[in-house]
Amino acid sequence: MNESDYLAGHYSLDDPWQEFAALGLATPRRAGWLISAALRLNPQWIAERKIQRLADAIAPFSRGRIPRAEWESICDDAHRAAVRLHHECETSQNDELFMHLMNCTEVAQQLVMWFRPELSIQRLPVTDVEWMVYRMAGMAALRTTDGDGDAENAAYLEAESAIRAIHREIYGNPFQMVAIPREVSTPTVVALAESWLAQPDPTRDTTMLPILADAAEDAGCAHQPLLQHLRSGGPHLPGCWAVEALLGYW
Repeated sequence: MNESDYLAGHYSLDDPWQEFAALGLATPRRAGWLISAALRLNPQWIAERKIQRLADAIAPFSRGRIPRAEWESICDDAHRAAVRLHHECETSQNDELFMHLMNCTEVAQQLVMWFRPELSIQRLPVTDVEWMVYRMAGMAALRTTDGDGDAENAAYLEAESAIRAIHREIYGNPFQMVAIPREVSTPTVVALAESWLAQPDPTRDTTMLPILADAAEDAGCAHQPLLQHLRSGGPHLPGCWAVEALLGYW
């Protein structure tokens, strides 16, 4: 995979993980953002409110907006929901549904593990978690097509495209590392970035990130790709590489 293929989305989802890891991008924090974003691609999770609540809570908890006791309760509820899904797997007579539920179970358990490591769940490498997210999205696509071969293929390609878009939002351009001077992250810049992350659904906000770009530029940020990304229409996701850079996570 090279830079032009990555930016154009012309790469296999079987091969980017090692490259992200080699560049130091496959961190637990980014894995959490990736899983949170990918969960939203899967209609099955909408019915699993306790797991969806965990995905929604990642952003505010990471910025100290949710008390530890409440966070642990959210994680415990999601873990119990994942265990229930696992039991459904064991009784399912449908092979496709079995695989789907098993993937959902594993991803949910690993999501809990990244953010509450004291729970006794075997922790998988970040790259394995990302691979499961991809498979989960693909299985979700297949389940919506009622056996129509052409529709299945189109749905799977759509899921692949969505995963690649998530990569670009969270990993940015892994071939061009981001170096933002510390003085750019002024109290105003940090407050704006945290306010955006703290919203119940930051993806719906279309006004705050351009304001954040203006504040960062006023503070001396000259990184044009970052400023342009913040001023673009998005959609932007929690874990957006530009916001993370201004918060000091790059």
